[in-house]
Amino acid sequence: MRSCFMMLGLTLTGVLATSAQAANEDPAARTHNLIDAFKNVRKGDEAKPLAAADRQANVTAFSTLDGFFDYDRITGDAIAPQKANLSADQLQRYKQMFKELIRLVAYPDSGAFLKRAQLNVSPAQAAGQGQTVAMDCKIPADDIETKVVFTWTKEADGWRVTDVAFDGSSLIKDYQNQFGRIITKEKATGFIALLEKRLAKEQKERQAIP
Repeated sequence: MRSCFMMLGLTLTGVLATSAQAANEDPAARTHNLIDAFKNVRKGDEAKPLAAADRQANVTAFSTLDGFFDYDRITGDAIAPQKANLSADQLQRYKQMFKELIRLVAYPDSGAFLKRAQLNVSPAQAAGQGQTVAMDCKIPADDIETKVVFTWTKEADGWRVTDVAFDGSSLIKDYQNQFGRIITKEKATGFIALLEKRLAKEQKERQAIP
């Protein structure tokens, strides 16, 4: 599952609504609902595009998943150390593209992974001003075993995911490091260009789902 989230960041150099009642559920319940929401995503590819009915189903599935994540916080935290190096227009463009990349890559790939995995979700634990929920994942046939920890932050309209860690490694920190290396080498203009290329690639290969 880690690769589902990290793939878009790691390969940049080679070319990342629920009801108010549901949003206010405790983080452990929210995690179970998030897993179910991921499993509802239909996955297609360039060789086998999604049928019209599946694409329509993904409109609902993607919208539901969007409600679990604080994208303003996630995209903002990931670029925070480099924010001063981007213009206001570049920062806005980055946030739009990065959010869409996460949706295109992580939603279908994580859904496919979670459908196959044996899962064990632990009770929520206090963590700073939020809570974390750990999920142990196993796919014995592929000799895959990983621990995923969701960081949930309570906001005005409910609990939202603001970070995800895989085997102790924070995605936000990983993205900060990756983006820092890219911007140091390619400058902000090159960074935005790489995001544009990656987004175009994912839209083509995944048939711009949903």
